[in-house]
Amino acid sequence: MNLNVRRVILVRVLHPSSRAHFVLVLLRDRPRRPGRRVVPLDALGRVSHDRRADDESFRRVAVAVTVRFRPTPLPERDDDLIALRRRRRRRPPPTFLRRALGQDGVRDVDVARFHVRPRASVSRPRCVVARARGAPPRRAEASNAETRRHSTTTTTTSARVARRAREMGDVAPRISLARLVDGDADVARAEREKLADALTNARGVGWFELDARASTSTSTSTPDATRDDAVQTFDVHATYDAARAFFSLPDRTKCLYVHTQYANESGGYVPTLEEYSYRRNTAALVESFDVVRELDPDAIEAIRDERGDDAARGLGPVDWPVEVPRMRTAFKAHYAACDAAARILFREFARALGLDDDEFLRHFGDTAHCSMRAMRYPSASPTDAEAGLKGRKRSKRGAVETVGISEHTDFEFFTILHQTVEGLELKRRDGTWCLAPAYPSEPIFTVILSDAFEIFTNGVVRATPHRVRPSQNGQDRLSLVRFNGLNDDAVVAPLSQFITRKNPKNRAYAPRTQGDHVGESVTRASDNLAEMIQNATYPKTELTKPPKRFAQLLVVDASTRRILLGKHTRGEFEGRYTGFIAPVEPEEDFLPVDVARTKALSNANLNPIACDLLREDDLAERGRFVFDGWTEGPAVEHEFVAVFRKTQDVEMLLVETDAQGDVILTWFDLNDIPYDDMPDDDAKWYPSCLAAALDSSRHKILVGRFSFGDDGALEDYETREMEYAHPKISNVRRVLARRDRANQ
Repeated sequence: MNLNVRRVILVRVLHPSSRAHFVLVLLRDRPRRPGRRVVPLDALGRVSHDRRADDESFRRVAVAVTVRFRPTPLPERDDDLIALRRRRRRRPPPTFLRRALGQDGVRDVDVARFHVRPRASVSRPRCVVARARGAPPRRAEASNAETRRHSTTTTTTSARVARRAREMGDVAPRISLARLVDGDADVARAEREKLADALTNARGVGWFELDARASTSTSTSTPDATRDDAVQTFDVHATYDAARAFFSLPDRTKCLYVHTQYANESGGYVPTLEEYSYRRNTAALVESFDVVRELDPDAIEAIRDERGDDAARGLGPVDWPVEVPRMRTAFKAHYAACDAAARILFREFARALGLDDDEFLRHFGDTAHCSMRAMRYPSASPTDAEAGLKGRKRSKRGAVETVGISEHTDFEFFTILHQTVEGLELKRRDGTWCLAPAYPSEPIFTVILSDAFEIFTNGVVRATPHRVRPSQNGQDRLSLVRFNGLNDDAVVAPLSQFITRKNPKNRAYAPRTQGDHVGESVTRASDNLAEMIQNATYPKTELTKPPKRFAQLLVVDASTRRILLGKHTRGEFEGRYTGFIAPVEPEEDFLPVDVARTKALSNANLNPIACDLLREDDLAERGRFVFDGWTEGPAVEHEFVAVFRKTQDVEMLLVETDAQGDVILTWFDLNDIPYDDMPDDDAKWYPSCLAAALDSSRHKILVGRFSFGDDGALEDYETREMEYAHPKISNVRRVLARRDRANQ
């Protein structure tokens, strides 16, 4: 059916299902027969708004063509407005609409007027004509052909409509970080008013864009870079480059850093299809590397002593991939810039809502839940994404759906997100979805409001449901996500300022700590994933297991150029010399360096306290190797070298402890190490690691892979030296005290 369209009316109808649907209604220049209505199913070309640009309430509108109500006959006159009404819950249109259209009698609908700019080649849209009861039948030559044509083009048409809806859709308000902290009070006040409207406007979209560029302010005042609230520079290019370098590594290498390999939740790698499921029967086609707030080791131990071991979870240190040296620098810089932005926003949120400046900021300290994720959504066709489901059982509710990330709200206070390609979808307050724009080359972020913010404000500020669609069309999508939560022990409950007669306290907002809320929410998502795996409805039969890890410490006396080795009296290495080795148990809260300094030395009847006498560069990880064929699955061994430069320090090491050693201690000259009586791999890496340790200024680490045959003989190996920033280590006495507490 061809129509000569002159004007288009966008009508929003409230349905009994309480969902708002939109329908484009056409004003024609000639009458039609009664009993039919026209519902466009295709984009109408270039559409522009003919109202003033400063009208915020009706400038941003989205279009959907799903209509689920009884057809209403069209009027005979072309000047009449087609008003699809619901008799209950009537609401008159705004005054400006009645004036603009002259339709004082229109009720029950919200209407915004648009004009169509005719295309050069297509001036009439394709339409589907729905026939009402009793309406005259179509001509026979058109009815069946028209139906078949539109049924075969549903997918293509829907994509075009979605694209057009995005172009006409809601535009989130943009808040400038630089203007919020501008020295000109009027500039900062105006930006704060925009922020307040973005948080509380019931007609708003429920999120906003954050412009973190340092030069967005038009004020002539010069910002002070030394201020606590100064805007730090975001280098999204460097962060994405480091992320791409890691994600391009082989899967077997990335899986060496699999998430939660230690009990202290220090982050790590989440393989594809192993993201927690926020909705049942969904599989997330995404991989990520997660980092946490990385405090100084002594600061972490102080928190353990003062608040308990649980308070120190999620504070680091991160096991940074040695294969990508620049990853640590780039990620930590981005994390620090997010920290600075978060402090500004916490304060400005409070000001915008009329609260004390530190109402939220005082809960944002060293133990705040602030993880950061670099996420990669690999491009794949639906067939490729669901290939793993072949041969799997269907769940009682149906097959598992492959998504980017399923719909959820974040658990913390707010989220700062950047993306290279569109894919993030956010749910408006009317229940419709909107694509968040991507700014791959600019530090312009999407800020998503989260659960804790909603609870504090008793629902005045609403958490934003969001999801991510799977990446397709041959283009991977990368995103940087920083979750900004409160201290682990901060109590999250509605503030009295938001509890009124019109807005009574919501029973769902029971007081809880930020840590408990995050823990409960993550547990639910984890249980959904575990249930699908258990029921054999998931693309994977099991999650990737962390590799077995070992820590070995080599003791060197620099004054005499000797090395202390132990000859094993029993066990796997019986009769052979090695350094001092101990396993790193994943359920224990000890890092490899902690195990090397405590358990490994104690097992040899050596004194761990002597390690506190060493300089910072004299005890460091000098090698990290992957062993295939030694154990079931790959094993990672961290090689530490302790260089004692004073005779009295060596004497402290040799003070006997209460432990019963299983090795016979022997000193060897560095030029006379008994490699023939040692494991085959030791001769390949000992010389390089020992040389680097004696030259403590060398910030290098030797990495490699060794393959062993069924008979235990070394078959193949490769090693290479990498740049490496050796992390700080904590006082060994505190580590021993923590071990004693755990053993009680």
